[in-house]
Amino acid sequence: MAATVIAAAQSLPVYVVCDDADVAAFAVNHRALVVWRPAKGLNAAVADGLEAVAADGHDRAIVAHGDLPRARDLTWLADVDDIVLVTDRHGEGTNVISIPTTHPFDFAYGEGSATLHRAEADRRGIPIEIVHDDDLGWDVDVPEDLTVIDDLEVIDARDEAARASASGLPNDADPAIQPSDAA
Repeated sequence: MAATVIAAAQSLPVYVVCDDADVAAFAVNHRALVVWRPAKGLNAAVADGLEAVAADGHDRAIVAHGDLPRARDLTWLADVDDIVLVTDRHGEGTNVISIPTTHPFDFAYGEGSATLHRAEADRRGIPIEIVHDDDLGWDVDVPEDLTVIDDLEVIDARDEAARASASGLPNDADPAIQPSDAA
C-alpha cells in the first residue's frame, strides 16, 4: 500500500518520516527522502516532516499515510491555496492533508482527527476545505478494510523494477540505512 501512495505522488518529491530501518530502506528503494525521527509519535513526526519539507524550500506539504490502497493521484493537492483535508470514508479521520509549510499547525491524528484539524485551522485563521474522495477516503484500519484490495490493480515489485529500469534509474539502490545516515 505504501508503494501505491508513493506512486500516487507521481513527480512530486516524496518524504517518508520514520523510525524504522526497514521502512527507511523501503523509502530509499522507492526513491523517497527519509526523515529519521525516532520515538516521536505520529503527530510530532508529521510536524517534523513538514519542517523538513519547508527546510528544503517547498511551500506546501501533502501528508498522506501509507495505508491508502486506492490512492491514484495526489498531485492535485499541490495546486491548492489553503489547507485541504481529505477525510476517511466515515468523515472522521484525516487520510490526507495538504498544508502550506509557512503556517504553524498542531497536528492531532487519532480518533476524530478531521474535526480536530478543522478546529486547529479555524483557531489559526487558516481557510480549510474538507474533501470527501472515494479513493483517498479508503484507508485500512482493520482487516476487513482489505477487502477492497481484490478490486484493485496492486502494484507489484516486479512492475516497479521494470519501470525503474525503463527510466534509466538504478533499481538496486543500497537499502542499508543506519539511523545516523538518514536525513
